Amino acid sequence: MQKIPVITGNKIVISSLKDYFVDFQQERGAALGIKSNVISCFYPITNRSDTKYSFVPDFEELNKASEYFENQGCEFIGIIHSHNSYKSNSSVNKPSKDDINFYHSFSEANPDFEYLLFPIIGLENNQKVINWYIYINGELKEINMEIAWKRTANRGFFDI
Repeated sequence: MQKIPVITGNKIVISSLKDYFVDFQQERGAALGIKSNVISCFYPITNRSDTKYSFVPDFEELNKASEYFENQGCEFIGIIHSHNSYKSNSSVNKPSKDDINFYHSFSEANPDFEYLLFPIIGLENNQKVINWYIYINGELKEINMEIAWKRTANRGFFDI
């Protein structure tokens, strides 16, 4: 079992991030930046997919996101994307097989990262909900950020 510091989200940034995802008819995404274990900035990324049912990030924009994060005092930590609202409530925020393949390929291409976040945002009962996933040691695991946000004061660790 591996321990990583609890990651939390700046409430204003998370609110702005949720506002960015307004159209659940087409998948879209954003790069996430972290500062002192807090998600503190994001950078919108164009979807290069040929279909509205998948998300393929524009890699040139990911490079621009890294530059933007550096100027903001943040570090790249992962990519959030939406899932199209056509999916049933039971699977709307779960990674697809294509998502998992992308996470694996992206992580292999970027071995300097100890872990990466790949959250998914979708609609559940007409509410925007983010399910948080961490890719570490070749595995994708769901983490409970709601608990993390409540533990901000004592800065614990996730057991991964």
